[in-house]
Amino acid sequence: MFNDHNEKKINKFNFENLSPVNFLKYAARVFPDEVAIKGTELSLTYKDFYNICVEVTEFIRQRNVKNGDKIAIFARNSSTVLILHYAIILAGAVLVPVNAMFSTTMLTYILNKTDSKMLFADRDLFDNISVFEKNKKVKFFSIEFNVFRSSKYLGIADVKEAALIRRILPDTNFVIIYQSCTQDIEAVVSGNYIPSVSNLNFAERLDKESKKQSKKCRIHIEIDTGFGRLGVNTQECLAFAKKIKSFKNLVVEGIFMHYCCADSFIESDLKFTELQTTKFKKSVAEIESVLGKIPYKHACAGAAIFNQNAAHFDMVRPGYMLYGYYPSEALKDKVLLKPSLKFVSVIVQINEYNKNTSISYNRTFVTKRKIR
Repeated sequence: MFNDHNEKKINKFNFENLSPVNFLKYAARVFPDEVAIKGTELSLTYKDFYNICVEVTEFIRQRNVKNGDKIAIFARNSSTVLILHYAIILAGAVLVPVNAMFSTTMLTYILNKTDSKMLFADRDLFDNISVFEKNKKVKFFSIEFNVFRSSKYLGIADVKEAALIRRILPDTNFVIIYQSCTQDIEAVVSGNYIPSVSNLNFAERLDKESKKQSKKCRIHIEIDTGFGRLGVNTQECLAFAKKIKSFKNLVVEGIFMHYCCADSFIESDLKFTELQTTKFKKSVAEIESVLGKIPYKHACAGAAIFNQNAAHFDMVRPGYMLYGYYPSEALKDKVLLKPSLKFVSVIVQINEYNKNTSISYNRTFVTKRKIR
């Protein structure tokens, strides 16, 4: 028989206080790779969810929030709001949830009544945000989330961009979507970036530099299935693969293509998108017959993700859709996007000019009438 002491020792978890925070810590430890959040805007494992909550907690603490201070949330239900719920409690603060349907007048009343020190809010809910941003008693923060935080791979344009972003995402794999210039090869290899390759001369130089630095360089091969820009011609894939195999310091990790009219849903363009998909699958089969199984295939960028004739494969490249902007007007009835940033400018000066007045360098523009 077991006495109470032995039973507690054997099944300790049954006797722990199971608060929401303790449950999250337990789940992150015992089920780190199980899905904790699965939503339209964000999906996270328990481990990632807990780690982000801790990061946000640190953000809150760095703003001199003390135990028992009130922090308000004025936002619609979302994964980010759920993160804030846990982070605020982890920081030792008191959560003040405010109904997103309340007016700014009601919100102001609640903030004053609860003596809230911070406010996290959806920007688009305010009639006049400046009222809160100028309020010295309440620190205002718009609810934003680093959409790249849980991304294992990030497609970028060049080495400089990769080096810049690595400062905030040190553990991310950077795939350089456009084949780099030869003068960037040394930086590509030393930075452990993943370049796209579609030219054998570039591949040979990349292999030599990788050998020089005693490294294995991962690459993604680009296939031209009809875009007519960069990429290996579909007729040359077999020969290209055989040559790539001879480069001992290159590791083919991925293979990809670009759709050229996936933002169009008219019949002729849909057929061409389907043709590109077919060509890509055939090219992949030919290259894998020489190099073996390639872990990652990707083809969809932006609008192509929502095209029924395009294929997702293992990765997609949503591009500036991540910032809430449509790559095509045709997508507006297929997915709801909300801009997460905007560029703002101010007018410095307004002038009036008579007819036949030249403007700016080299007099390239001459007014045809009186204009302002």
